[in-house]
Amino acid sequence: MPSRTLLAALVAIGALLAGIIQMTPDKRTEVLPTPNISQKEAVGTAGYSARFHVPADEVWSKVADFPSYHEWSSSLRVEFQDYPLKAGSVGKLVTTTPGKTPEESPIEILIVDHQARILAWKAILPVSSSLLLVERVQHVVELPDQPGWCEYRSWDSWKGPLGYLVQWTVKKVVKDGVRAWGDQELTKYVNSGAA
Repeated sequence: MPSRTLLAALVAIGALLAGIIQMTPDKRTEVLPTPNISQKEAVGTAGYSARFHVPADEVWSKVADFPSYHEWSSSLRVEFQDYPLKAGSVGKLVTTTPGKTPEESPIEILIVDHQARILAWKAILPVSSSLLLVERVQHVVELPDQPGWCEYRSWDSWKGPLGYLVQWTVKKVVKDGVRAWGDQELTKYVNSGAA
């Protein structure tokens, strides 16, 4: 049986680590809410945005057309059994990184709003959402001060005790992946005139 001194040391180390972890969430001004994660609750956000000189509806039609992703995206495939998508639809994202085995991530659609051009989903994880909840929002908006221009916005936010682990270990990977997909695939596709 461990000594009282050892137990006290482990408790102190645990408290110190918990304190350090609690100090590392993103600044509230950098956190973006999702359908089930408020700005106050979120531990972190990783996002991307791009502006296009095309109508917002053209960009939205490509973002919301999951079945066509494989035609223009080498890194992302989205698979659902039923279309059109609606809240509650369950499918999977398949991400491919050169030199690595494709990764499948089950997701559930939370919002599909064609009028507001918002698509949101949550990751279906093997842990309770009280421990970790990860959601993504994709939104295409017109830029009223720049006629003919729109902005694509995409972000992941996470909350829960395991959200700190996401924050420390994979936030940069998520951010880099969202940015690479946006810069190298979506932007290239939209600017090619195929949108």
